[in-house]
Amino acid sequence: MKKTTRRLTRREIKRLEKEKCTAEDWSTITVTADFDPHRYADVHFSGRVYLGSCSGNGGIYHARIHECTIGNDVLIRKIGGTISRYSIEDNARIVSTGSIAVTGSTTFGNGQTVTVLDETGSIEVPLCDYLSAPWAYIMAMYPSTGAAEKLKGKIDLYAESVRSDMGVIGKGARIEHCGVIENVKTGPGVLVRGALELINGTVNSSEDDPAQVGSGVIARDFIFSTGSTVKDHAVLSRVFIGQGAIVGGGTYGSHCLFFANSEALNGEAVSVFAGPYTVTHHRSSLLIAGMFSFFNTGSGTNMSNHNYKTGPVHFGITERGCKTASNAHVVWPSRIGAYTVIKGSLPGGIDTASLPFSYLYREDGKSMLLPGMNIKTIGTYRDAVKWPKRDRRKGGHSLDPIEFRLFSPYIGEKLLRGLELLTNLKQKSPEGSRLFFYNSVYIPVRAIHKGIDYYTMGLTLYTGRYLALYAETGSTGAVKDLLSGLAQGDLQEVGGSGLTWIDAAGAVVPERRFLMELEHNAFNVAPGETQSMISRCLAGEEPRLWKEAAHLLFGGLDLTGKNLAHRIVNTWIDAEERLYLLRLQDAGKESHFGAFWKKEENPVDRRIEQFRDDLDRDLARRQRHAEAVLSRF
Repeated sequence: MKKTTRRLTRREIKRLEKEKCTAEDWSTITVTADFDPHRYADVHFSGRVYLGSCSGNGGIYHARIHECTIGNDVLIRKIGGTISRYSIEDNARIVSTGSIAVTGSTTFGNGQTVTVLDETGSIEVPLCDYLSAPWAYIMAMYPSTGAAEKLKGKIDLYAESVRSDMGVIGKGARIEHCGVIENVKTGPGVLVRGALELINGTVNSSEDDPAQVGSGVIARDFIFSTGSTVKDHAVLSRVFIGQGAIVGGGTYGSHCLFFANSEALNGEAVSVFAGPYTVTHHRSSLLIAGMFSFFNTGSGTNMSNHNYKTGPVHFGITERGCKTASNAHVVWPSRIGAYTVIKGSLPGGIDTASLPFSYLYREDGKSMLLPGMNIKTIGTYRDAVKWPKRDRRKGGHSLDPIEFRLFSPYIGEKLLRGLELLTNLKQKSPEGSRLFFYNSVYIPVRAIHKGIDYYTMGLTLYTGRYLALYAETGSTGAVKDLLSGLAQGDLQEVGGSGLTWIDAAGAVVPERRFLMELEHNAFNVAPGETQSMISRCLAGEEPRLWKEAAHLLFGGLDLTGKNLAHRIVNTWIDAEERLYLLRLQDAGKESHFGAFWKKEENPVDRRIEQFRDDLDRDLARRQRHAEAVLSRF
């Protein structure tokens, strides 16, 4: 920013004084060599101030400047209070704003703790400029581990490294029509327009992925990430807003983490861990003391965590891909399996984590579960396709690693365990019984049979799709070795492998290995490089899960080599074709909703036809992948 500096000349001082500029001590003002005094009017300077050059539209008018370094072509106009202790970088614009000040030594929100899940404060995640969803997940869910301790120590060191009594307003930043900004640092290209109060935080931004803070926003103790948007009278306290996330519409948020591409509009959130793609849009919705990701909140959704004498210590987890119907009410503690549709008012104590793709609802005073029903719906397909398309992050520096595959190893293991569980429940069901009680839900016996069928189909889809991915990225020899190990019945690598996969808020990783990697190497991982660590954790692990799944499905066959490959691939494609037909059938159920439209104008039918085209392309792609696998033999 600085070039050759010098003090003001007498002539320049006289010119400034003529334009109603004053200073406590003109000798503490330094300027660039080509300083132009004509670009200043009605300005009071105090403390040490550096003024850059103004060759464009820059200048300072009607403002008080204290202890600041001001870059080239900066425009400052109509400041009601004082700009104090800031480094203002080139081409920044600050117009019609109350005051912008650093009041003392500050970390700009870094290191401030957010109480997620348990409102009483037992689970804390420290804020950090480069906080990633997997890191926050480990600190929240494994707080007593060495991995969590190392991460918290790393963030503490970072917070101290950015501690300063000088703030920064980044290059090309625009701050317009704001109220009070205190102990806040902003990145390049940021737009802050109409914010009422920003206290103790950071608005990270970059020129290729700028952040925006809009009208009426009040925020205290915060970190806003690059590409985020906070607008429309949002009121926030102790929050992290991730890359590409949008918060607004009068949303009230306290002690919340909103990670990549989440959206919180119009509602209320307290002590929420919102993993990537958590979406709530309705004024009547309250998210409280819960963990979510890839979550869609229906209007009127409510969570309860405080109907207990011990206080609001309970929390809940809805695993990835869940959604609530309108007016759903869930009492914590509960843990709800991935891709579950939630309807009605549900009491606490529910645990369906091992039963993904379910329908969970209230009927005749009972919490009912239909396992696997959601695996075949067009809604699940639409969600899986839309999420990667709606990734708003830019610039290639993504903090949150996200696994977008519908049938990831995490889901593969859930299907495997769910199939084992339902098979066991089927064997235990008394003859003639209609309902089976499991973890505070009732499962119709007929639904257990259907669930076994759907989970078998899902597990077949996982084994086939992973085999195709493995063949695409590995050598022919590696593919043959994978099948050879299965054919030989290498049980040391399948059942009893001890693997547990977790969805660490969007990143699918083997639990034990990820914790070990963080514990030993957290301090060696640079900001934004969580993905490289995850890649190391994944090396060689998914084939072990695949063998366990494939052994369950195909282990009893007396087949090897090419014959085994053909059996697996043909069974997989049969499952793909069945899923294709089930999804088409499900989409067709909505055709009657367009009955009042003229045929040529019916948007519902057009939508269904679009789904048909998309499903056709998806099936054709899977069939090409199958041919590619078989070409290796």
